[in-house]
Formats: sequence, structure tokens, C-alpha cells
Amino acid sequence: MENKRDYPDSRDDLRILVVAEDNLARAGLSSLISEFPGIIVAGQTSTSTDLTENIDLYRPDIIVWDLGFDTSGSLEWLAAATESGVPIVVLAPDADTALAVSYHGVYGLLPRDTEGHILLAAIKASAEGLVAIDARFRDLLLRVREPSQEYIAEPLTPREIEVLQLVAQGMTNKAIALRLSISEHTAKFHVNSILGKLSAHSRAEAVTIGTRLGLVRL
Repeated sequence: MENKRDYPDSRDDLRILVVAEDNLARAGLSSLISEFPGIIVAGQTSTSTDLTENIDLYRPDIIVWDLGFDTSGSLEWLAAATESGVPIVVLAPDADTALAVSYHGVYGLLPRDTEGHILLAAIKASAEGLVAIDARFRDLLLRVREPSQEYIAEPLTPREIEVLQLVAQGMTNKAIALRLSISEHTAKFHVNSILGKLSAHSRAEAVTIGTRLGLVRL
């Protein structure tokens, strides 16, 4: 994975940008991280602000991102943030979300209830260009990348495969519609059709199944 920024000098404090939509979660996470030795919280922000501007403003070495429980729209912001080249450590609410996040090239992937010393280890690993994945997510991520003998009775159309790829990138129906120059209603129709053909109960599950079937490019 290419990182557009130089890794920080180990003698300097690591600058952290904390991202969370929920104010209390953001404040609590910032308070926790500020107690870590050799680490400072350079800034805090939510996904409703311009993340690119905040990254330029605070110049973080690492971004720590709490996705919260309502991740609608967050994956799209996350995909954009990874383009900055700053390593991102994500706190995910569940395994399905962790799987969806893993396609965006983050450096750390931990549950939201991660203990402080584990978060600290993930931050330090990310600063060295290493990837840190919690054991609770590891088995799932490894399993979906194994060859599968699954098949579906009704294959996805080329357009549906294209839409599924965009879903894997965390795009909302509105974003998919804009990307493909179609109506939001049509985008929603394609997503529902994909869920039905793959017997998936959620977008994240559809991405998981699509990955096993080789329909999603990692």
C-alpha cells in the first residue's frame, strides 16, 4: 500500500486527527488518546465537515476514525480520506462493517470497544506502515478471500456488477446515481436487485458474497 507521506520520526510526538460523527464519542476518544505517551490529539472533526480541509489544517500523522453505529455515508467519506495518504485506524461497530471498511485500504481495523493499550499498539503500528487487524475481525477477512464454490442461480448483469463494485467502495445510492449518471431511484432498484440475487440482507453482506464469487475487485 503506497503512503503519500513520510512516516513520522519516532522521536517526535505522533499527531492524531480524531474523526467521529457523535460528539460524545469524539470527545471520549480524544480524551483517551491524549493520555497515550508520545501522542497528541492535533484536532477533532466529524464527517459532516470538509475532511480534506481538516487533514490539511491539522496535518495528522494518523487518523483515528470511530464509525459509530450508524455508518450510512461514512464509508464514502472514508474512501475519500484514504486518498490523502494518511494512515487511518478505524473503530468499527461489527464484522460486516469491518469487512466493508477493509476494501478501503485502512491501516488499522478494530472493534469500537477496543481497550486503550490495543488502540495504542494499532496507532504505533500504523505509524510504521504496518496493518493492525483485531482478532475478532481477522478470521472473517481471511475467510472471504478464500476461493469459493458458491454460485447464484441468476447472474448479475454487467450494470449490477458495476453497482456492486461502487457499493463495495462505500457509496450511497445517491453517489452511485451521480457516478453512473442515472436516477437515484434506478440506483436503488439495482441495489435491491443485487441483494435479491445474492440472497443478502444488507449491502455489507452483498459485498461479502460478491467478493467470494469474484464479482468485487479488491
